[in-house]
Amino acid sequence: MYTILIADRDPVSRTIIRDRLNKSTDVRTIVETVNLYQTARMMTRIEPDVIFLDSYFLEGEPSGILHNISHDPRIIIIAPDGSFATKAFDHGALDYLVKPICTDRLAYTFRKIFENPLSNSSVCDILLPYLFVANGNGFTRIESHQIRYIKAARDYSVLYTEGREWISSIGISKLVQRLDQCFFKRVHRSYIVNLSWVERVERTGPHTFLVMKEGPEIIVSKSYLPVIKAILL
Repeated sequence: MYTILIADRDPVSRTIIRDRLNKSTDVRTIVETVNLYQTARMMTRIEPDVIFLDSYFLEGEPSGILHNISHDPRIIIIAPDGSFATKAFDHGALDYLVKPICTDRLAYTFRKIFENPLSNSSVCDILLPYLFVANGNGFTRIESHQIRYIKAARDYSVLYTEGREWISSIGISKLVQRLDQCFFKRVHRSYIVNLSWVERVERTGPHTFLVMKEGPEIIVSKSYLPVIKAILL
């Protein structure tokens, strides 16, 4: 059962989404907010599984409201036009809706939310086993097996190898698509891990952590926990 947050200034958009959600048996709670303060507070208070988020709340300080939450909801960005689409997916958005919201398009979004589990494909695609990252006036080739984990840094990503950090201009959502999904799994909005560098799994209360070899403990958000359980536990 899903807890849904509709964070939108537009009452028409909220009504369209709410009416459709009320017809779903997968929804437990629907909460609506109309400004940035309410939205930030409810994100922390109810930890929604899904957020329909007005792109207006991401303007000025891009993705700041998202980086300040500890859990990892599925996010659908709602915008007045398509100009925000690239940034939306860089922020890890599951989908992107343009106002006025078309009910048929909304139905497609709902299928992505309720019918497709947050998991990676079990089929290993053939991918190039390396990435190029900027280094001074050129680019350095990084073998993917050297990457231990990756951390989101707003619109950039930080790749961690042995004793070094590399800055990639590619957002974490796009970066995970370029890596071998047999080994690289997204475990949180802000983290991708190379499973071959996971030393152990620990549980502290309701939280699950991946302890990396010679590295930090990385929390697994509840949305991605089924993926990790299926593979490691």
